[in-house]
Amino acid sequence: MAGKYDKLEGVFLIQNKRNKMIYVGKSTKVGVAIRSAKSKLNKGKFHNHKLQIDYNKFGFDGFHFLKWMLG
Repeated sequence: MAGKYDKLEGVFLIQNKRNKMIYVGKSTKVGVAIRSAKSKLNKGKFHNHKLQIDYNKFGFDGFHFLKWMLG
C-alpha cells in the first residue's frame, strides 16, 4: 500500500523498547524502506542479525518504528 511518504528522503529508527538499542536507516524513499524493514523482520530475513534476534524474541510490539522526512 503506497503512502504519502514513499517518495520522500528521510531517516528511520527502529528501537527496541526493552533494551533501548536503536537501528538507524536512511533512504531516498523512507516510506518504502521502513515497510521493507518491517516485512523482512516479520519474515526473519533482516540483514542486521542482532536486530532480527531481538525481533524474533520480542515481536512487533517490542519495537518503536519512527521516521523523519528530510528537505
